[in-house]
Amino acid sequence: MTFPSRNEKLAFAAYLEHHSDLKLPAQADNLDQALQVLDQPTSVNAHCYTDQYARLKRYFTSGILVLMLMSFVIGLMVTPSSFLLNESKHINIYWLLLTLLGFHLINLLLWLGSLIWLHLKPNQNNNPLLLSVLSFLHHKVSQWLAINVNVSKAFWQWQSSKQSQTWLASSLSHGAWLSYLSAGLFMTLLLLLTNQVSFIWETTLLSDSRFLALTQWLSTPLTWLGLDLPTQADILSSRIDQTLQSQATRQHWANFLLASLIMYGLLPRLLLLLMCLALYRIKRITRKRSPQEDIILNRYAHQETQQKRIIDPDHLQRHNHGSEHNKILSICQVETNSLWGLYEWSDDIPTRLMKTNTQLLNDQAQQHAFLALAPEQMTYLLVSNAHSPDRGTTRFLTSLATQQPRVQMVLWQTKSGQFDDAWIALSEQLKLPALKCLPEE
Repeated sequence: MTFPSRNEKLAFAAYLEHHSDLKLPAQADNLDQALQVLDQPTSVNAHCYTDQYARLKRYFTSGILVLMLMSFVIGLMVTPSSFLLNESKHINIYWLLLTLLGFHLINLLLWLGSLIWLHLKPNQNNNPLLLSVLSFLHHKVSQWLAINVNVSKAFWQWQSSKQSQTWLASSLSHGAWLSYLSAGLFMTLLLLLTNQVSFIWETTLLSDSRFLALTQWLSTPLTWLGLDLPTQADILSSRIDQTLQSQATRQHWANFLLASLIMYGLLPRLLLLLMCLALYRIKRITRKRSPQEDIILNRYAHQETQQKRIIDPDHLQRHNHGSEHNKILSICQVETNSLWGLYEWSDDIPTRLMKTNTQLLNDQAQQHAFLALAPEQMTYLLVSNAHSPDRGTTRFLTSLATQQPRVQMVLWQTKSGQFDDAWIALSEQLKLPALKCLPEE
């Protein structure tokens, strides 16, 4: 499968590496070579990860096309009911416009109101109803296709991330309405070609002069289409109690009707659809990378140079401590509102730390910011026994011991971790406070 962008494949791999047993090969020369592991068959599925992702993408695209087709068919079915003719074949022009464009205008107002609400309440969980339905259908299709659960979730997270889901829902809504109004325009044109209709108007509250001004005001943007529209004489002669209309007057009203559908219906939806699609793509391109993506990028940054020469010689004298450090560490008691720095962290934040202030230390900027802190509360540095400390870790801990000697280092003891001794040895070598542990739940 060909991914639309390298960022999409990186996000896909990062999600799988964080939520499944998949690990990109550390010995790969670069990121593109490492990502090729996604093209290999999995142990539980004959299809590789990228094939499963491609199948979901095809069904997602097909689902959007089905939505547009259904909207078009509904438009074909609904429009004729608006042309209910009596024996005299008279139609109230404004009532016809209201039935053809009324719900479209109401939907536009609701859409604008929802955008204002999201701007005022950005932190609330406002998942659009249309996306909730699509998410449910996506889940059912994934089960039917026997797609890996994590592949399904990674695909949906990319398509409908928190930053872009508003514009995805807006694009689908405007696209559906554009299909509906296109069908309405087609059926209106077909009905006018096959029926002789006289357009009339009537009003109780408005005077003739005000109704005339309203019609001419609505006609102003329609003149840009270059059609012959109702004149003042046409409007006055079309009142319900007037004589039969001329052919020219009927044609002018038909032009007014078709131009209104285009100018007040199709054109706004088309422009809004293009705008929302552009914003949807921009939001995905400019989205903030996840910590796992940063870890993967740092892992393969300048990989070839790192393999050819040593850029950070080891100046510390290391000894083989053997089983000397195979001892039980005291368990750290988690204090509410304490500050925890999670060093090179790719797992979920431990449940016991949910009520604390946690900071990820996955890149140089985050680590420097942590070193510059002068916190009043108790501060901890959490490291994982699933990863072995390297020279970069040694440099960071050396700086930490110098700038913040009161910081307590805590070892996150996972069941599969194998580097407890290495962290204990490094802690003693740098003369840090006694290392404590936090067992995995």
